[in-house]
Amino acid sequence: TSVRGRPLLIACYICLLLCFLFGAAEVLLFQEARPSETENRMLQGFPELNSDSLLSGKFMEEMESYLSDAFFFRDEAASFTEKQLSVFAVPNDGPDTWDVDAEHLDAPVTDSENPVAEEQLIESVPPKEEDTEPQELETLSESEPTVAPAVTVDTSLLSEVEFYLLDKDGKKSNIYTFSVDQLAVFAQILNDYRDALPEDGTLHFVIPPVSYVANNILVKGTYTGWGSNLEDVLQPVVSDGVYIYDVADILTPYLETERLYPVNDHHWQPFSASKVAETMIRSQGLPAMDFYEYRYYVSLLSNAKPFYGDALRSLSLPADTVPVMEPICPVNAYKIKNFTQRSPDVFIDKSKGGLMSYMGGMQPGPWRYFESGFHTGRKALLVTDSFGLTLAPFLVPYYDEILFVDLRESLFSLEASGGTIREYIEYFGIDDIYMISSAYNPTIVEQVQARLFRYLG
Repeated sequence: TSVRGRPLLIACYICLLLCFLFGAAEVLLFQEARPSETENRMLQGFPELNSDSLLSGKFMEEMESYLSDAFFFRDEAASFTEKQLSVFAVPNDGPDTWDVDAEHLDAPVTDSENPVAEEQLIESVPPKEEDTEPQELETLSESEPTVAPAVTVDTSLLSEVEFYLLDKDGKKSNIYTFSVDQLAVFAQILNDYRDALPEDGTLHFVIPPVSYVANNILVKGTYTGWGSNLEDVLQPVVSDGVYIYDVADILTPYLETERLYPVNDHHWQPFSASKVAETMIRSQGLPAMDFYEYRYYVSLLSNAKPFYGDALRSLSLPADTVPVMEPICPVNAYKIKNFTQRSPDVFIDKSKGGLMSYMGGMQPGPWRYFESGFHTGRKALLVTDSFGLTLAPFLVPYYDEILFVDLRESLFSLEASGGTIREYIEYFGIDDIYMISSAYNPTIVEQVQARLFRYLG
């Protein structure tokens, strides 16, 4: 090597060494799974190495996710990319202000959306499993004994419920199955909640599939369709005023045209939540707003204009970009304890970006309360998991007040609540209940049934 070439050779060796050290540090310094506030999920931890994971290919699959998630300055890089994409986005051609029918509005409402403290409780991403394997269910803590109501439903009308994927030949692959015994108890719980409402009250129940199920169709193309018989099995044994919905059936028309789920998060996209909310509202004989009638922010740029209608449809966005709704009316948001103790909460905070913009992500309440500027004469209760975060905003235009509760142990305390669900229903004059529990925390399993029955009172 010539003397002149030595500095270049040394520089190459130094670059290679730095690349090696960078890669080694990425592997060695981030061993554990950890929450990502910008994506509202748990980042992949270092995968477990054993013979089963090696033979099945699971280790290499999780290692690939780990290397992606452990990338240095990952959030900053993602934010930079999204901002650059927004520069080339289609400009907004809609009005700068919303015209809302005055007859649906009450007196002017002050906007008290005050962001809460930075501490957020984020749910973990479900473990990656084989396409046809059922998802691992949450375990019941010792503080939550398995209890069940006295069942009065006609079990002879029940049969096993299946959630399944369909391949191109129409063959089913089951992903979740619920027994007659589980369904009988849950049907009774639905009836008990309906009985806590006034005579004209309604209860609406859905189990949204999670992204790893949907993306077998949307991303992998391994399957071409999906479905369940939940609605057909449960609807005949529940009380009048209880409505069961098949989310797969609602979303099937949009499988090829809309972004229904992100890739790197197990939640659904706001579009999917809006279509479910729209279906539930229309089932009550009411007109419902379409997803594209709202306006959305699609980047973290503070000066970015919102998009809606054809302008939003025409945007070419990464799969994990979450449009952030702009409320059509100010909403007062609070956390509530002991019925009357209020503290400021957040409804929509576009500065957070992504799913965290919707109600600030999962947070302990024990109750969250939203006052809308609409004059409908009705009030609703959401008993939900994190899938309710993006669904609640699409229900707000139809209610004066919405109560929101997540009964999981880390988010709900009966002592802080100061009363049971039944007492809150009576105190706030709740008319309708929306019960949303994703397939990540299926409401039908005994663990969740125990909480629903125990906290109803």
